[in-house]
Amino acid sequence: MEPRGHRDMYGALVRKHTELVDEGYADVGVLFMTNAGYPTMCGHAVIALGRLLVDIHDDENFPNRKRFTYKPDEQVMIIQLHAPCGVIPIAVPTTDNGSKSDPERSVSFFSVPSFPTGINVNISIPENLRWPELGQRTEVKADISYGGAFFCILADRELGFGPHLERADRAALENATRNLKSAIITNKELRVLYSHPKSEALSVLYGILVIDSKEQCMMELAIETRGCETGLCFFANSQIDRSPCGGGVAARVALAWQKNGRTEPWTYHSLVSNAFGGVMGVGAFIGFLCRGNISEVTLKDGRTVQAAPVRVSGFAHYTGAHCFVMEKGDTIGEKGFSMYSGNAFVAPTRVKK
Repeated sequence: MEPRGHRDMYGALVRKHTELVDEGYADVGVLFMTNAGYPTMCGHAVIALGRLLVDIHDDENFPNRKRFTYKPDEQVMIIQLHAPCGVIPIAVPTTDNGSKSDPERSVSFFSVPSFPTGINVNISIPENLRWPELGQRTEVKADISYGGAFFCILADRELGFGPHLERADRAALENATRNLKSAIITNKELRVLYSHPKSEALSVLYGILVIDSKEQCMMELAIETRGCETGLCFFANSQIDRSPCGGGVAARVALAWQKNGRTEPWTYHSLVSNAFGGVMGVGAFIGFLCRGNISEVTLKDGRTVQAAPVRVSGFAHYTGAHCFVMEKGDTIGEKGFSMYSGNAFVAPTRVKK
């Protein structure tokens, strides 16, 4: 929140102590931060944080760096990161002696077991939540899938946009996704689709992933992948993910496996990675289904689905390590504020704690 940030900023609060770190199951912990609170997963942040943890030699703030597992033959550092959704192994390529990360090679992480909870779900849109591009329709068809966080995934055409997601009116698309999210979370019958079978804390619909419906992949494919997809993720309080969304990649890989039987590695783009050429090194992520670790998950409604970890690979860069200051008497900055509400600027609103 302002005055120390803005509504689209994303952060990671690194924790040197968590219950799993102290018990030896993880090396370091993290809390992710959005404009709406603390989400359960962020793959883009995991990739950047993995490199940061290798690069910074700070025994006071990162006393467990010596726990990281270094593989000299591969020049890769393995970090066990305790995120809110579980322990995420990260593989960070390094320089010769393992003292620094290698920015020329992609980082990989392995997601928690990922699975779809709803395929081709008809979502009714109440009259007060319908957006102009919906036309005369009263419902949309979408999928719900989990990849460390729950996502509603649908084509831009379902919302009344596209093809060519980059040409869509951003404000109109934001309005549509915000109203769709409201339609889902206010419908008690759909609650089961974003209820985690083992944790109430993970039972939150995090984002709406809008997929570009143009048939031909116009961007370059990463090596060893069979196709590509461009998506735009609106998460938290209508924040827009600049990356292809790492948790969303895990959710989409698991969904494609269960929905279409697709198991091949796939390239995932965002509008930003497309704008900068769409190749590895400027933002595209690669999703690999880990078929050797398939498990079964029993959902809250009694259905049993298959789940599998997903390896997500890509490049991400950290932009700073921040020390925030709160001066005595700073009544404006004491709790932060936001000037944004929907599509209009409003008088600053104090953030309640």
